[in-house]
Amino acid sequence: MQQIYDDDPEHGFAILQRREYAKLEEAWASGDQGWHHERNYVETLVIYDQINSLGFLTDFYEIPTEDSRFSEFFSRFRVNASFKAKRLLAEYARRVKFTENSIVELDQSAKEAIHSFVASIRERLSELSINEDKRSTLLKRLYAFELELDLARTRTEAFYQFTIDMIRFCGEANTEIQPILKSADRVFDMIDKAKKLFESLPPWREKKQITGPKQRDENSLKDDEIPF
Repeated sequence: MQQIYDDDPEHGFAILQRREYAKLEEAWASGDQGWHHERNYVETLVIYDQINSLGFLTDFYEIPTEDSRFSEFFSRFRVNASFKAKRLLAEYARRVKFTENSIVELDQSAKEAIHSFVASIRERLSELSINEDKRSTLLKRLYAFELELDLARTRTEAFYQFTIDMIRFCGEANTEIQPILKSADRVFDMIDKAKKLFESLPPWREKKQITGPKQRDENSLKDDEIPF
């Protein structure tokens, strides 16, 4: 198996989980029956975990061969792998020093979609079983991010920090926050797409300046070119 992020296999695990789970969702949407897609998802992550000696999935190394037992096994595996990946992505974001790369340019449709996701997150936050101080901190992160959304260039630090705090406050295995993190994933997907587009553009310093017609120096004109 080709390794992903050889210099950071933990980050690689998180990226691999998101990529493979997206494939799994596509298979479900197509109506393909059977457990072969789910088994491939489990085996791919387990193998990556083993060859990189991560130890994230040691409780799942023994994969049931009977479908009746695999169903319950997969339910536990899916939750465990998903929350582990989200935790790793949050920790990775915290380690990254925010620079200009944390700035994206979003079009109006993307901004409206993200505002909708943030509104859904805020609504679920009001129902979350956490103390009010933590809830207030999370809401402040969301508010700061929403203010950025209304600008021409959007800084994403506040939303990254919101996700980090959410997992830190609630724990990686808290199923109550799963809908919130799913909405956060959709926001991250839109940010990633905009970021790739933004980074593909040349810096403003490299853009060619548009200049007017070159001025002729009257001192350099030949005598027969002088109009008087």
